[in-house]
Amino acid sequence: MRVHLREVLDALDATNDSTVFVFSKSRNRVLLFFEGSLADDIEDNITLEDALNDPDSYILLPTEYEIHEYQIMEGFVKSMEEEGAVHERLHAMQGKGAFRRFKEKVSLLNLEDRWYRYRNDEYEKIAVEWCSSNGIESIKNK
Repeated sequence: MRVHLREVLDALDATNDSTVFVFSKSRNRVLLFFEGSLADDIEDNITLEDALNDPDSYILLPTEYEIHEYQIMEGFVKSMEEEGAVHERLHAMQGKGAFRRFKEKVSLLNLEDRWYRYRNDEYEKIAVEWCSSNGIESIKNK
């Protein structure tokens, strides 16, 4: 089995409460289910429930709860500890609205490029580990 890493990364980036992504072993591709229905007509008459109950044919990709975006934010903040004031300003991101406040601070401090590079690297680690743990060869796009 093999999959383009970009396909897995795009799925991880798009995952939310309404979307679920599964890897089809027979097609070597990621399928999108939106609100429980297949959003692509590649697989005939397959439901999300069918896919989740057939681990011989389908593998669930990490959900937003397994990705832990908050931990990724914390890792980014910790990576900036040597930058003192910047670290302290970002470290206060806790509680309700933390994601929004974090993104506002990142923008205000002109750290968007650095944040998205860090986030993308962390997502790639998650994707590569998921592929490896499921016996899927990940093909890096050129």
